Amino acid sequence: MTTRAKHIVAIGASAGGLEALKVLIANIPLKCGSTSFIICQHLSPKHKSLLCKILSKETSLDVIEATHDLLMAPRTIYVTPANKNITVCDGIIQLHKTENEVKPKPSIDKLLESLIDECEHTSVTAVILSGTGHDGSEHLATLKSKKAIIIAQDPKTAIYDGMPSSAIRTNHVDLVMSPSDIGKDILKIIARKK
Repeated sequence: MTTRAKHIVAIGASAGGLEALKVLIANIPLKCGSTSFIICQHLSPKHKSLLCKILSKETSLDVIEATHDLLMAPRTIYVTPANKNITVCDGIIQLHKTENEVKPKPSIDKLLESLIDECEHTSVTAVILSGTGHDGSEHLATLKSKKAIIIAQDPKTAIYDGMPSSAIRTNHVDLVMSPSDIGKDILKIIARKK
C-alpha cells in the first residue's frame, strides 16, 4: 500500500520555466520526508514532453509523468503531461482533457483551485516560477486563507517575470525567492508553517 503524501508542493511555470525548474529540483533535499511535488509547466499540446527525462537528470528523487487516479506518494515529483489539465482530489491525481480551451495548458489556476479543498487535511505550498501572463494568480487569496504557503520566484531571477510578478501583485505571496533558494529551503518553509 502506498503511503499518502502529507505535504503537496505545486509548482507552476511557463516560458523560461525550464531553467528555473532544473535549478529548483536540483536543490530539493533528497530526504524530503512525506512531501510530494507536482509540476504544472505550460507545454505544446502537439509534442510529447521530455520534461520528465530532463528533470530526472537533476535529482535522485522519483520523477514520473502523472497519470489519472494516481495516489500521490512522498518523495516523488509528478509532471503534468502535455495537453492535459491536472487536479488533485483527496490526494489522488486527476487528469482532464483540454480540447477547445484557449487558456495555457496545463492550467496552473485549475491545479491550485483543486488544492483549496486539500488544505483541509494536507499541507499545501504553491510556487509560481518564470512565465508570461498571469496563470497561477487567480486562487492565491483563497489558498492563503486556508493556510497554504505561497512562494513566487524573484522576478529579477526569472527569464520572463510576468507570472511571478502577477502573483506578487495579489499581495498574497509569503516569500519571494530565487529557484535555488526555493529548492534548498522548501522543507524548512513547510516545517515553519506546521
